[in-house]
Amino acid sequence: MTTSSNLTLTSEPNPAAADVEAVRAGLVAFNIRHVGQEPQPGTVNLFLRDEAGQVIGGLLGWWRWGWLYVDKLWVADAYRQRGYGSQLLQSAEAQAIGAGCTDAVLDTFSFQAEGFYERHGYGVYATLEGFPPGHRQLFLHKRL
Repeated sequence: MTTSSNLTLTSEPNPAAADVEAVRAGLVAFNIRHVGQEPQPGTVNLFLRDEAGQVIGGLLGWWRWGWLYVDKLWVADAYRQRGYGSQLLQSAEAQAIGAGCTDAVLDTFSFQAEGFYERHGYGVYATLEGFPPGHRQLFLHKRL
């Protein structure tokens, strides 16, 4: 793409796994130097399945440095308002607490689940107006 003093900037839609890992490892090493400790990473992957074993809901997340990040929480429309989302969220929080986490963060859009998360003790600490267009992205935090 561009070249500057023997360096080349490239755009790669399908990068080699080793190249992606080089960037991740470099950033992790930088972070450890500044934080002073390993991030102690972990993941939480919860699935809600019907009688046939089909996934009808789930929560995907991870933690590091004692903070849980809820990346995705979804329950199929036909199963909403039955407490399944609460079970998923509470189970993830319990796993995170068991791993030593003290806080949780997540983001949602204004048309998704702001009220749901607030009912579970999360509070909005930041918003992005107009993302996506006509809506807001909300960032929420909870002390576990």
